Amino acid sequence: MISPEKAEEIRQKADIVQIISSFIKVYKKGSDYVAVCPFHNDTNPSMHISPSKQIFKCFVCNEGGNVFNFVSKYEKISYYDAVAKVAEMIGITDLDYKKQEREIAPELKGSLNALKEATDLYKYLLNSKDGEKCLEYLRKRNISPEMQEYFDLGYSSLDETLSIKLLQAKGISIEDLDNSGILSRYNGQFIDRFSGRLIFPIYNEYSEVIGYSARIITKNDEAKYINTKETPLFNKSQVLYNYQNAKKESKREGYVYVTEGFMDVFALYKIGIKSAIALMGTAFTQYHAKLLRKLNVQVRLCLDGDNAGQHGMYVASEMLEKEGIPYKIVDYKDVILDPDEILQQFGENRLKQILNQLIDRNEFVGKYFAKQSDLSTNEGKKKYAELMIPVISNIDNPIDKDLLIKDVCFKTGITVDTYYELIGQKTNTSNNRAYNNTQYYPNTNSYSKNGKMKINKLKNIQDELLYHLLCFKETIKDMEESGCYFIDDIYERIRNYVVDRYQTKGEDYSPSPSETISMLSQTNDEKKSEMISAITEVVSKKNYKTYDKEMINETISAFKVALEEKEHRDFLSSLMDKSNPEKAELYIKDRNQRKGEK
Repeated sequence: MISPEKAEEIRQKADIVQIISSFIKVYKKGSDYVAVCPFHNDTNPSMHISPSKQIFKCFVCNEGGNVFNFVSKYEKISYYDAVAKVAEMIGITDLDYKKQEREIAPELKGSLNALKEATDLYKYLLNSKDGEKCLEYLRKRNISPEMQEYFDLGYSSLDETLSIKLLQAKGISIEDLDNSGILSRYNGQFIDRFSGRLIFPIYNEYSEVIGYSARIITKNDEAKYINTKETPLFNKSQVLYNYQNAKKESKREGYVYVTEGFMDVFALYKIGIKSAIALMGTAFTQYHAKLLRKLNVQVRLCLDGDNAGQHGMYVASEMLEKEGIPYKIVDYKDVILDPDEILQQFGENRLKQILNQLIDRNEFVGKYFAKQSDLSTNEGKKKYAELMIPVISNIDNPIDKDLLIKDVCFKTGITVDTYYELIGQKTNTSNNRAYNNTQYYPNTNSYSKNGKMKINKLKNIQDELLYHLLCFKETIKDMEESGCYFIDDIYERIRNYVVDRYQTKGEDYSPSPSETISMLSQTNDEKKSEMISAITEVVSKKNYKTYDKEMINETISAFKVALEEKEHRDFLSSLMDKSNPEKAELYIKDRNQRKGEK
């Protein structure tokens, strides 16, 4: 269990905007941020995120809370697992906490266990007499024993049934081996589909082996690489090679390189860059973008320098741009090799130099489209100029826009004035990256027919008091001394928790809405979701930065008057409901007389 004190330390160090932006795209709006809410079928940004209050609130589906509540809800994990995940994301490692085991479908457990045992077996076989040829291949490729261990490399014996027999001896069933994608059928019997190959284990985001890619080590007519066949666990368009290591290394480096192949990842490792992943021979997908978002670091696209690699970076950058994931692109200039080839042919310094040639998408697209057009012809210049119009139209920074326009004009010979005019004619403003600025309110029934907001006096006063109670310890004492309490059950429950916290912590206690939400999240109170929702709604609507005793006393007095008026209306209504107008009339006269005496 994580102590409340440790959870609070983590919460104070975590930036809610930075954490949420590692899961979904956020937009700056004034001093706050907004996002399309992931907890309901949202199309416009209805979730508001306050960095100053460290809370989020959706005014449509009513979800809200602090950074832990968001991660818990989004990842569908327990509150304490969310605390641990946030701690990991911000680099806090001194947690004495064991995460709850991930819920795994029963039919997948056997396959995961089979893959775990097979990985250990392949690693053992690599260093046995059976694996001598494979080790020789690795030595020729300058892949050290340290790298072999780091990447969990293995070898599958030339004996096509050896691994099956050894795994069965460890209690792994043929059914689980088959379901995990390890087996093939040949002449009516099962064989290891990776026999005689170097084994690259592939891990998922939970650091579980889900499949393999295997490389032939002797020249023959077989495919150089083969992968695990598609299984419920393994889909090569949804995994990134070395992701399990990059999760840890990227926190230290602050970035992650995206390459095309395993050997490119190895090349970067050899020059000291461990934060690198590779695609599995597929195009960059939305799922890859989702995995990279979770790393919460700058992505550096480093696909190959040839035409296919450059096109891959163009497609990937489009997806990253759409998802709002920070990224840069490696500028290969005229080099058409991949990182592994660059290291082999030109050495470490040249590879480092190229890896550090980082440009933004605007500059990359300008170069990419220029290569796709024949700038020696008028037709090619026209094509290039037109391809760049939507790119330039979506640039917000006027300096970046002006520089790119001048670059296009330099390459094509078009005058700047003419090109600006062309952009004005062809830009479709509906394609700009702006979002709908619709304002959302928590209760549409709070509006009358003429569009003016109805004010519920008692509710509004209680909201004022609750906000100050959550933000200023002085208000806790003011309410206690005046004997003031909330008539709203949820608000009163919150007050009791805050008062109890204050009495426990003493004068050192400095309340905050996010801290109270953390406290409530750790209770077993059946009403905690309602309390958290109430807190986020009230705090999102109000913003007082300092404590004002005079205003609080006036608010408490107004509350007492409003409460008395409510009690009067309720009593009078009860008399009328009982069809007792005479008694109601006497009550009114008596009340008015007492008011006059005052």
